[in-house]
Amino acid sequence: MYRHVDILNSAGFEAYIFHHEDGFRVSWFDNDTRVVGLTAFKSLYRSGDILVLPEDVGQAIQLMPARDIRFTQIAS
Repeated sequence: MYRHVDILNSAGFEAYIFHHEDGFRVSWFDNDTRVVGLTAFKSLYRSGDILVLPEDVGQAIQLMPARDIRFTQIAS
């Protein structure tokens, strides 16, 4: 997902990785991907934005403000 966000940004789209915890970023590989926590997400989100969520988001989908949501498959 981090690489997908990098590709979207390099193509001119405004894209971010969203983590519930402010300041969190995966650290098991080097990256400078745009990452936002809940606080920044609330200020960046605009009506009509498309959210791409992992398939295991479960009941939390009800908390998402977007009317258009995409799912992505995650590998385990």
